[in-house]
Formats: sequence, C-alpha cells, structure tokens
Amino acid sequence: MKKFGMIMAAVAAAFMASCNSSAPQGELKDEADTLCYAIGMQQSNGIEGYMQQMELDSTLVDELLRGFVDGANLGGDAKKKAYYAGVSVGFQIGSQAPQGLTQQIYGPNDSINKANFADFVAGFVAAAKGNAKLDKNGVDSLSQAIMTKINNRRMEKEYGAYKKENEAFMAKVAKQEGVKALSDGIYYKVEKEGNGNKPAATDKVKIHYEGKLINDTVFDSSYKRNQPAEMPLAQVMPGFRTALTNMPVGSKWVIYIPQEQAYGSQDMGQIKPFSALVFTVELIDILKDAAPKADNLPEAEIVPAK
Repeated sequence: MKKFGMIMAAVAAAFMASCNSSAPQGELKDEADTLCYAIGMQQSNGIEGYMQQMELDSTLVDELLRGFVDGANLGGDAKKKAYYAGVSVGFQIGSQAPQGLTQQIYGPNDSINKANFADFVAGFVAAAKGNAKLDKNGVDSLSQAIMTKINNRRMEKEYGAYKKENEAFMAKVAKQEGVKALSDGIYYKVEKEGNGNKPAATDKVKIHYEGKLINDTVFDSSYKRNQPAEMPLAQVMPGFRTALTNMPVGSKWVIYIPQEQAYGSQDMGQIKPFSALVFTVELIDILKDAAPKADNLPEAEIVPAK
C-alpha cells in the first residue's frame, strides 16, 4: 500500500484544476466539487493504516489532519514549503538517529552511555549554514579517529585479558631461536629461503598460506582448498604486506603479525579484537601485470581472500 501522503499528492495533482478551494468544510457547488469531495473521502480510507505505520495513536487524528490541511494548502509559498520539508527530514532523522548514534558510538550492548542528540542537530545545522566549529574538510578523518579511540577503549575493557595474552605471545616469539624481526613489531622464521625477486607493495602475488590464531586455530587456508591464492598486496593487512615485500620468490616463511598490524580492535568474528596472527606463507610468483597503480592504493584492512 502506498503511503497516505503520496496518495494525496497524486490526487492533488490530478484534480488541481477543478479542486481549487482551500476550505476544508466542502461546498459541493457542482459535480466537479462533489467528485473532488468523494475522491477525498475514498482516499481517507488509508488514514488509519497510515497512522499505524507512523506509530501514531488514533486519538491524534485531529493533529494529523491539521498538518495535512496546512500542507495541502501551501500552494506557491516557498518559505512554508521549505519549512515543512525541514520538518519532514527532521522527523525522519529524529525518530531514528538518537538510538542509532548511541549504538554507533558506544556499541549495541551499552545500556549506560547515551549519545548527545542535541550536538548532532547542532552540527547538522551549522554545517548546512556554513559556520560549523570543525573543519568540514577534515571532519571525516576526525570522526574516524574518535570512533576508533572510543571503540578501542570499549574493546580493551571487554578483551583486555585477551589482548595481554596476545602481547605475551608476541614477546615470547621475539625470543625464539631462528626468529628474525621486521619493522612494526613483525617477526618471521625462514622454513625455506628462495632466491627470486621480492614483490613490491603494488604487485599482485601468487601464494599458498595458512592463517592461525595464537592457540593454533586455523581461520583460513589455501592448502585446505588445494588452490594457491592470487591477491594484490595493496589489499591485504599491513603486517602481511610488510612481510611479503621482504620475502624472495620461492621462500616459505612463518610470519608473526601483532594485532596493531592486523585487525587491531576490530571484531572479525573468529578473529577476536587484539588478535596476533600467525601465517605460514609460500611465495610462488609475482604477477606484476595485475598490479594496481601506486598512487591509487586502497586501504589495507583485509586478510587474504578465501
């Protein structure tokens, strides 16, 4: 069923020529007036369903009809039209945004904190008028940084013990015989040293790999699929890319990636927040022909595709 407002808009457009009276009482001076009145009666059959859809109590029908009459009689009044358009947008946002903001900022399970909806409205208005307190060009990166900071605090509270466990694992790995260090806290152990070229961060590579958590749970494996994977290094997690760009073709390494160079505080299902990851990787070949351009690299946030 179409929304009541949409139906009434269609009726108004179709009968504007003959239904030009603004009086809600109805005069029914001729057949055309009577037809307009009858069609109005027919269309009002959907009002109860519309009120239910909008979650309005039936006792508020007079308020709804008052608003309907005001809107129907706007005519060419551009100021009133703009006002009612704003009311419509504001109502839609106001009915959803407060709860949505709270869940976005504090998570779906937080029953204590509540987002400040008044600041949301203030930011909306200020940006639209061009006098916002924050730099419009930098607001996206600022929002992301704050969201990450708040999310990190929430996740550290929930997964603090697990984070320490993974940090202790990486510290133990660093002291193991045969383990070598790369940048950013990444370690590796050579199982087979190849003598081929090393891929660039913009190359596509062909590899066999197995990814595990620190408790040896396998979360992904090309070996199990019996099919090497091909992937652009620009589209893998930072720690994985760093290791592969230091690895000659023909090599097989065990790579130890700290959570900061993997998914950090993100919850990836089987891969919990703050998980250090262990990859066994064989670099089979470099597929330069499929490499993306260096000046157009996407963000590296994913593990090798399954």
